[in-house]
Amino acid sequence: MGDTVLPRSLMSNTKNISTMKKIITTIFLAYSMGFYVSAQTSAFFADSLQYIIEQQANENGFIGFSAAAIFPDGSIWQGATGMAADGVTLDSSMIFNIASVSKNMLATLILKLEEEGSLNLNDSVGMYVSPFPHVDGNITIRQLLNHTSGLSDLEETAAYEAAIFDDLTYQWPAEELLNNFQNTPLGPPGSPYEYSNSNYILLVPVAEAATGKTLENLFREKIFEPLDMMHTWSGGFETPSAEMGGLWADFNGDGSLDDLSTFPLVSFLSSDIGAGHILSKPSDMVQYAQTIYEGEFLSENSLLQMLEPAAGSAVPPFTVGYGLGTQILDLNGHPFVGHEGASIQSSLLYYNPVDHFGVALCTNHLNDLTLPFLNLISYIGPNLGIVPTDENNKGVNVNTFVFPNPFSYFLNFEINSADNAPVILEIYDQLGKQIFSHQSDIGNHHLIQWDGNDLRNQSVSSGVYFYRIKKGGEILNGILQKI
Repeated sequence: MGDTVLPRSLMSNTKNISTMKKIITTIFLAYSMGFYVSAQTSAFFADSLQYIIEQQANENGFIGFSAAAIFPDGSIWQGATGMAADGVTLDSSMIFNIASVSKNMLATLILKLEEEGSLNLNDSVGMYVSPFPHVDGNITIRQLLNHTSGLSDLEETAAYEAAIFDDLTYQWPAEELLNNFQNTPLGPPGSPYEYSNSNYILLVPVAEAATGKTLENLFREKIFEPLDMMHTWSGGFETPSAEMGGLWADFNGDGSLDDLSTFPLVSFLSSDIGAGHILSKPSDMVQYAQTIYEGEFLSENSLLQMLEPAAGSAVPPFTVGYGLGTQILDLNGHPFVGHEGASIQSSLLYYNPVDHFGVALCTNHLNDLTLPFLNLISYIGPNLGIVPTDENNKGVNVNTFVFPNPFSYFLNFEINSADNAPVILEIYDQLGKQIFSHQSDIGNHHLIQWDGNDLRNQSVSSGVYFYRIKKGGEILNGILQKI
């Protein structure tokens, strides 16, 4: 439970400390410069993003898939596809266990408590709690937040795995988890980065001792209510009023996923307290991320600390490092900050503080969310600067006139057709030779991709090309460039 490392498919070369600092500095320069995109940007993206998540759900075998995106104007798109349970359609009002994305929210809570004077990140845990087995009282709160405490992961022990299945209705206190399942440490406090759920479970009694309040009350008072997260709860400790988006897992070991939507989840959720217990939905998640990473909730000093990578936490070429509850990514010069989660379900939350947009994804079973994430940001990112209206573009949008771009080797043509007719896209070289042609199906909204190949499926050379779009009795022409 709680594994949040970016999949190996996104790992290879090296990044150095100067690159890490450059990304963080870029983020804070963007705060002071401001930004503008037309109001209700989400309306422009809505049809295409729904198309993308349906396509990705089909290609990746998702049973139920929910997503949301937030844009620079604060508008939010949300969509869903698939089943919640047998005979039940998934919709965007349903909630999920967001697993280790919970760590990001707990880190925000701890930083807020530091700002209020309840604790200090450099305090030792021994100042707040009695000794636990295999827990050095000299570990600091900061070392718990960035996984440099040296603690092993109690959730990887056989005894823990057996215990949480023993009584599915049992509510686990953090202290009982630490007393019963914590094993020998991997190293002393200040050890190199090593991801461990025990760090965030131990933060729970520390925060409760520092404030005299339960974690669920702290989350509600300090995070959920102030940030208007009306569809977010402390799973295993609060009763949500929203419907769960289902749960699918291979319960009988036959290799296929079973509908477990009626199973009690108290033991699963409470046994991951602090590290992965929160229930939420993607629209709440992206709203939270924009508020946090645009500097509207935490002080600049707190946010700088949150985005400072721990030594040894980089996983090249894309993972710059792990800060305080925050994974920092560099996707070809585009920074994304947030977290991922995989427990009884899968989740992902990343925000780009330079281009001011973010995405959140949830599935109702374990699955890799990397490709849907990359597909969504590869469509949103290049389009942010050219959000059109039908008056000034006659219903045609090209995601970028120069490609390949940092996100995608595809050029996307989005075409609105009021007469429900098919649309024809043709591409010509400078000598007037047709190199590509595609006719869409009948409909009012069309998304056509060109991969830079000609009619023989061979890659065309770099240079300037012309496109022609025929829709109804109208012909539209434009210029594009392949680099």
